[in-house]
Amino acid sequence: MNRLKQYKNTLSTPLVFVFLFLLNCFFTRNFASWYTVRSILTQSTSLVLVAIGTTFVIAVGGIDISLGSGFAWNAVLFSLVLRSTESLAVSFIVVLFSAFVIGMINGVNVARFRIQPMIATMAMMYILRALAKVLTNGATVRIRSPWLKEVCYMKFFGGVVPIQLFLVLIPLAAAVLVVRKTPFGIYIEACGDNLDAAKKSGIRVVFYTVTAYVICNLLTAMAGIFDAGSVSSADPMALGILMEMDAIAATVIGGTSITGGRPNFVGTVFGVFILQIITIMINMNNISEQWSYIITAAIIIAAVVFQNLKKMKEA
Repeated sequence: MNRLKQYKNTLSTPLVFVFLFLLNCFFTRNFASWYTVRSILTQSTSLVLVAIGTTFVIAVGGIDISLGSGFAWNAVLFSLVLRSTESLAVSFIVVLFSAFVIGMINGVNVARFRIQPMIATMAMMYILRALAKVLTNGATVRIRSPWLKEVCYMKFFGGVVPIQLFLVLIPLAAAVLVVRKTPFGIYIEACGDNLDAAKKSGIRVVFYTVTAYVICNLLTAMAGIFDAGSVSSADPMALGILMEMDAIAATVIGGTSITGGRPNFVGTVFGVFILQIITIMINMNNISEQWSYIITAAIIIAAVVFQNLKKMKEA
């Protein structure tokens, strides 16, 4: 019975995505095409990485609203280091180390110093956006790396499957395996379900909370690197605006409780796809962009209401 319930929770968001996709096939002209499927995938890649990281943080009962600024900071830092050193390896190491430190600071502030997650990550949000602007004087950083851009646009199986598919599947598979097949998944779920009970059970709450924030920021760094490589530039003023909100929305739509507990990574990925399909639907039907925010808000409220009703039923 528990396994059946788990499968139902995992599949509910993908089924909503399929429903929306089929609905648009009937009502949106030229929607039913491989181009649309590829657009959903390619335009969602960076947000998928950030949202998977966000799911780890929310699962332990935290929140991270610095990720949009972190995304911009990582893209800018990668571009600056690559332009200075002309070394991809050095650029990767510097950015990933920076992300590790940011995740550590956020995690320690929340878990050790017991600062409210919203406040701790808000401070980091301001710091990272300011650093990105100061180091660039607010100007776009341009890089020249034809090889990197070629990798970011690589396609497989006769040019049909873009590399973005693997950038989505590999982190997703790793996250699912870690949570379902290792004690780490049990412990972060325990931290999110009941922090006091987790402490009394001997679980190293600080360690697992900090680890969740570190994983989240490392995935955000990978997203920033991919974005900078794809467009050969990084704009500190425009990158990552409201990205953290989209990541949180995708996580909640995907079935992970905003108050913490069992993460649903498959649901999160399809939550991102749902947000993307709404955007594409709005654009293809020449509807005002503001409607995408209204529709997204309605879906978030519906998802939270559904989660609360399910908890009340189980209580």
